[in-house]
Amino acid sequence: DLHRLIRRQRQMCIRDRLKIAQNVPLQEIEGVKSLSNNGTLLYKKGVQLNLDELPTPDYTDIPLKDYFNIASLYTNRGCPNRCSFCGEWFLCGNKFRMRSPDLVVGDIEGVLEKFHPEYIIFGESLINADLSYFETLCEKMAEKQFPIHFGCHFQAKITPDLARKAVKAGFDDAWVGVEALTEEELTKVHKAVNVSENLQAINAFTQV
Repeated sequence: DLHRLIRRQRQMCIRDRLKIAQNVPLQEIEGVKSLSNNGTLLYKKGVQLNLDELPTPDYTDIPLKDYFNIASLYTNRGCPNRCSFCGEWFLCGNKFRMRSPDLVVGDIEGVLEKFHPEYIIFGESLINADLSYFETLCEKMAEKQFPIHFGCHFQAKITPDLARKAVKAGFDDAWVGVEALTEEELTKVHKAVNVSENLQAINAFTQV
């Protein structure tokens, strides 16, 4: 059913949804995976889009009540690091991209107004890849005093001051990627942090 497919792909960019509506074969659409009649996986590498050009996520056809009234948003795609155990940078393209803080705040406002979630999770692998960006985002979110809380994944690089700003912004759940407990193991997997930074991050969050 073409209409059902279009609804399920609502998060795709408008361009690709239009191609599906025009009956363009899925294997010819960049960034879309499909199966051939004999079960072979077909994939044409996608284009890395400017995140600021994407619309606010639309949950019209997704009953949030079936998902504990939790919505998800994204501030970035990909990862600036190259940990050996992770394929995030490969899946999302080798260029790390961020959505402007003002648009992220607008996304929060739009989703709250239309869909009334009780919690919002930022779904990227690390929200603080750029500490200056994250500080700006926290300050803008704190100004709005949103009536809900937020959770996200963090890289283990954060100061106590920035952790406090995150709490004021509404973050109350932090998932920190430690991965290994020794310098040797961290170096082996090409982790971009050391044991000291891991401990500092845990301390910073614990303090707040």
